Amino acid sequence: MIRIGSNCRTFFPISRCTWRQCGPGTERPKGWHGPAQPFTWADAIAAAQDVCDALGVEVVTEQGSDPSFHPGRCAQFTLNGTTIGVAGELHPGVLEALGLPARACAMELDVTALIEACPELRSAPNFSIHPVAKEDIALVVAETVTAAEVREAITDGAGELLEDVTLFDVYTGDQVPAGHKSFAFALRFRAQDRTLSAEEIATAREGAIERAGQACSARLR
Repeated sequence: MIRIGSNCRTFFPISRCTWRQCGPGTERPKGWHGPAQPFTWADAIAAAQDVCDALGVEVVTEQGSDPSFHPGRCAQFTLNGTTIGVAGELHPGVLEALGLPARACAMELDVTALIEACPELRSAPNFSIHPVAKEDIALVVAETVTAAEVREAITDGAGELLEDVTLFDVYTGDQVPAGHKSFAFALRFRAQDRTLSAEEIATAREGAIERAGQACSARLR
């Protein structure tokens, strides 16, 4: 089971299998590595994505509009056009009604739908002993553009050195033009046979940005 912060609560309805978790507290406790890290809405979304990835099910992640969650801090997950989950920071009214701490986060996934969609056999991933190169990019796009479309463009443009791309933030505030939003993605690059050079990393990153611009009219924030 994935830990969703400290003091988490898990609910399992009797009928259809749905995973609901609410997690205030810290994502990482204080220790020798540094101070405690608060558990945020981005962690809730990442945890839900981890569940889908573990089952081998590819879902579309996009900005959500569930009234139980804070506007702008919520993501919904769709599978074959059907919403099967939601995650993010709970709405202040929900926090007050349930007596939860400020900025508590939650996730809900239709586990039955995920299990029905998961493949019977999954290929083992390729592992590399060489270090990963981490790059984050924030791209501004029109409100009608989905995170899945931008993610696909990034994947196409970055090429074979891209090991993983994860959406970790959606911003719709004053720092982007009206009618637009900003998607922030964490890119991870790695080669199977060597340590990547700075030039290789920069080329792959620029390829991702360029392709996102061509396919989605995205611009770097």
